[in-house]
Amino acid sequence: MKNKSIIILISTILLILITGAGFWIVKNKEIGNKGVPQEKIENNIVAEGSPQQNQEENQKFVVDIDLNVDNWQTKETEFFTIKFPKEWYWLESSHLEREGYSKVITNNPVFDINKHADIGIFSDIGPNSPLIISNNTEIVISEKGKSTSDAGSPLDSLNSTLSLAKENNPSVYCTVVEDRILPLRAYCTTIFNDSGMRQQSYYIINEEIALTFTAWTTQKNSKNLIEVLEKIAESYSYKS
Repeated sequence: MKNKSIIILISTILLILITGAGFWIVKNKEIGNKGVPQEKIENNIVAEGSPQQNQEENQKFVVDIDLNVDNWQTKETEFFTIKFPKEWYWLESSHLEREGYSKVITNNPVFDINKHADIGIFSDIGPNSPLIISNNTEIVISEKGKSTSDAGSPLDSLNSTLSLAKENNPSVYCTVVEDRILPLRAYCTTIFNDSGMRQQSYYIINEEIALTFTAWTTQKNSKNLIEVLEKIAESYSYKS
C-alpha cells in the first residue's frame, strides 16, 4: 500500500512538471512571434528585408578597377580580340540553333547570360531594355557589330546610329567625339527614371565595321563608365 502511494505521488509530480514545461514553451513561442504577421509564421516566409531575400541586391561587385589597359585581360576569338578589366569577367551565352547569342563583359561572375541571350540585339539605346539592374554596383557591358556599308559611309553610319538612338528615346543625350578622322566615335547616355537604370553606349566606326558597346547599370553607378567603354572599344581588333 505504501509503495502504491509513492508511485501515485511520483506520477503526479511528473505530470505537473510536463504540463508546466509545455506551457512555458508555448508562451515563449508567442512572445518570439510577437509583431510577425501570422501568415508569415504559418507559411515560413522570410520577412521582407532579411539577409536571405536581399543577398543579391546587397552584394557588392568590383567597380574600382585598374584603368591601365596594359594590365587588362585579353579575349581572343575566331573573329576578334578585345581587352577588358582584369577584375571583371567575359561571359558567353549558349550558341544553339534558333536562339539568341550574346557575349558580355561584367563584374558579376554569376550574371545569367543565357537568360539574356538577346541582350546584344538591344545594345542600341532604346526604351525596350531587356535587362533591369537594381544593384548599384553591378555593370553589364554588351556588344553589337554591323557592317559600316549598311548605312553607306562611316559618317552615314554614325549619323544613322545617333538618329536611331534619339528616335528610340527622346531624352537621350549624345556627344560626338570624332566625326572626321577614322575611327569615328560618339557616345550616348540615357536615364530610365521608372526603373532607375542608366544605359551608356559608346560607338566606334571604321571602314568595315560599326561597333556599339553598351553598359547597363544604375543611375548611381557611373564612375569612369565612359572611359572604361572607350578603352574597351578602342582595344577591339577585328580579324578581317
